[in-house]
Amino acid sequence: MNIIKEQRKCLNLLNLFSTEDKFVCCVCKNPNGKQIGYSHTGRKRYLCRCGARERQRGLLFLILFFTEICNQKDTNLIHTSPAFELSLIKLIKSLNPSINYITSDIKDKNCDILLDLINVPDEHLNNYNYVINIHVLEHIRKKKDVYTVISNIYSMLKDGGKAIIAVPQDFNLDVDILEDPNADPNPDHWRKFGSKFVNLLDKFTKVEIVFDTNFDVIKKKLVRDNMQYKDLLLNTSRSSKSYVDGQVFYICYK
Repeated sequence: MNIIKEQRKCLNLLNLFSTEDKFVCCVCKNPNGKQIGYSHTGRKRYLCRCGARERQRGLLFLILFFTEICNQKDTNLIHTSPAFELSLIKLIKSLNPSINYITSDIKDKNCDILLDLINVPDEHLNNYNYVINIHVLEHIRKKKDVYTVISNIYSMLKDGGKAIIAVPQDFNLDVDILEDPNADPNPDHWRKFGSKFVNLLDKFTKVEIVFDTNFDVIKKKLVRDNMQYKDLLLNTSRSSKSYVDGQVFYICYK
């Protein structure tokens, strides 16, 4: 019942944003969110004081409507490098008290464990129902290690487990990886990922693509490449403003 109530709250806040241009963060429900503008796009974007941005709000929609994370008892989940998802994690734990929600990072000691995804110890293999890996792959220095990390994420899952993966993507690039540290203005990013990023996930038995389908440039590329996709916002009517931005999430099945 708590899950259904949370789903309704998220949909109501999305509708409030779309119809009345009023922003309330669906993660913390605080009406005093802080609006920030991104000058290189001209679009208004919203950063809440709880730390949630469009990407985190999108991840909440994904978890609530496209996974069993909040319903499944005794779920074993590891969330890698979750620095921007802390308020979201607190919410998920409250919705599913039985979940074993582990956070990890290669150097952040505030996480539950320190874990190098390039060299994963055997104890983590075949151990998780879910692995969440959001905006991590662009920070890995060597290209060959990107493939290693994706393979290790697969190996960390139990049979039937799912990984949630997302990266910053430029859908105007018809490549899987653009290996150029100067291509992205963020100095911590070693590469850009293009519209064919999904090709890197071919180790998985099935991959679902989920995003806000109001973003036509993404939709057109996926249609061109005969890729199936789902609408993150459940085909609800909404304005051209984006509550969750153009983040594409990949649900990858083992």
